[in-house]
Amino acid sequence: MAPIVSLVQTSAELPAATSVVIIGGGIVGLSTALTLAERGIPVVVLEKGRIACEQSSRNLGWIRKMARAAPDVPLAVASDRLWEALPQRVGVDVGYRKAGIMYLARTEQEMHRHERWLESVQALSLDSRLLTPGEIATLVPGGVGRWVGGLYTPSDGRGEPTLASSAIARAAIARGAVIVEHCAVRTLTMAAGKVAGVVTERGEIRCDQVLLAGGLWSRRFLGNLGVPLPTLPLVASVIRTAPMDGPTD
Repeated sequence: MAPIVSLVQTSAELPAATSVVIIGGGIVGLSTALTLAERGIPVVVLEKGRIACEQSSRNLGWIRKMARAAPDVPLAVASDRLWEALPQRVGVDVGYRKAGIMYLARTEQEMHRHERWLESVQALSLDSRLLTPGEIATLVPGGVGRWVGGLYTPSDGRGEPTLASSAIARAAIARGAVIVEHCAVRTLTMAAGKVAGVVTERGEIRCDQVLLAGGLWSRRFLGNLGVPLPTLPLVASVIRTAPMDGPTD
């Protein structure tokens, strides 16, 4: 069953020109559009389907530093700050909660991986810490399972994928961004060796800059231009439940 998202009222008209075209109406493209619009830069987002109807509404919604490679952690810390300020920025609740994230280990081998990661980020002043089975039982009272230990980052959190992208899109539109749905970008137009516009299934838009935020489809789009983008396809499962009273958030 597909997630139920709040659909956004977007533009029916395709502008003839703009400063920046963003290919892809997921959370990355929309966040970029909001930032540009806040700075008074004309921007058009082109989405081949509907806003928030692909991966941006189907992910875990985790906002985490835990288990990231050390070079990625500063970016994740900056992401924490952005998410914390996002409800005020867009004017509505996006489901952001700093509820903490916990990884559990069934085996010593899994526990050693957590220990190695914690050592690798020791200089980065995170609040991540290892847990004993007793501490897990305290944090998750009534939980079921036999655990060797765990890894816990209290300052990690989550957003709500079915709320965030639509809220960001509406805020971007309110600040002057143009979003066009059902409008796939086919290729770029070039002039004197520089990007001069994009060709869409509904016509061409002239622009100064193009930002590709097509998620899974970015590799295919760039491949048509002869630009390789190595990606790793990943199939994962997420279980969504009705609200329930659990032992922990």
